[in-house]
Amino acid sequence: LHVVPVDAHGKLLNTLITPAMFAFVEPHIRSTLAGVPQQFEYVFPERRGRPQMEFSVQFIPDAEPEGVVGFYVIAEDMSELNAQRRGLERALQEQVAERQRLQSLVHGTGAGTWEWNVKTGELRINEEWARILGYTTAELEPITFSTWEQHMHPDDLVMAQAMVRQHFAGEILNFETEVRMRHRTNGWVWVMSRGQVTSRGLNGEPEWMFGTHLDITARRVAQERLRGSEAFLDRVGKVAGVGGWRLNLADQKITWTSQTRRIAAVDDDYEPALETGMAFYPPEPQPGLRAPITPATDPRSPFDLQCT
Repeated sequence: LHVVPVDAHGKLLNTLITPAMFAFVEPHIRSTLAGVPQQFEYVFPERRGRPQMEFSVQFIPDAEPEGVVGFYVIAEDMSELNAQRRGLERALQEQVAERQRLQSLVHGTGAGTWEWNVKTGELRINEEWARILGYTTAELEPITFSTWEQHMHPDDLVMAQAMVRQHFAGEILNFETEVRMRHRTNGWVWVMSRGQVTSRGLNGEPEWMFGTHLDITARRVAQERLRGSEAFLDRVGKVAGVGGWRLNLADQKITWTSQTRRIAAVDDDYEPALETGMAFYPPEPQPGLRAPITPATDPRSPFDLQCT
């Protein structure tokens, strides 16, 4: 109230506080004088450079045998405590919103999620994690870290365990690897497993690790087929003495077959840029080679050019 106690002695309350404040507390005063203790909160608005202040107020009747002769006032400044409480509430709301956002993202990508308690071995997974392997979570119970280990290909398990240890030691920022996991049908599915330690103990030891599983079987099968096709074409090229090349029009990256490298008399690991690749041809046919790869040309149009 910014009032010196000695100056307030003997004065009426309504002369010491604003009319608005008196109108707010008057019902509480009447109830207190009737013998009913009161507890309420009051906010002093920001004024003349003074920040807003929040108080928890109690009116306690001073009861004598003849009745209530007055009351005691206890006012506790709650400004800092309330500010901290609101900050915690905002942080909690942000965490809830972030978790909901992540859940939506995971649902949209069809990813399985896992949370691993490194100390106890507890493993929490969602239904998608189990579905990738042909199960429901109920069918995999009891679910522990051993569930993850038992379903992983033995060769990949050794590699994955080593990578986890590297991540725990801080040698790598994230755990990320492609592994084979056994499906319910006894076949193998390829899984992209990613994860990161999310909490550590007082001594820095990992406590919880969170991650995702994504079924990449179709991609791996396509890659294997592509490698098989490329190997077949390479063998055909060697037999026929024919080299091949491929140009990605988006990034202008050119790829040569091994036979093309032999024709150009370069090392097996040679990777030409577009311009250096053109330099292997005589100057005369180079314009004809460039024409089909200009932006104005339909990339679906075939071309046939002979040069010596």
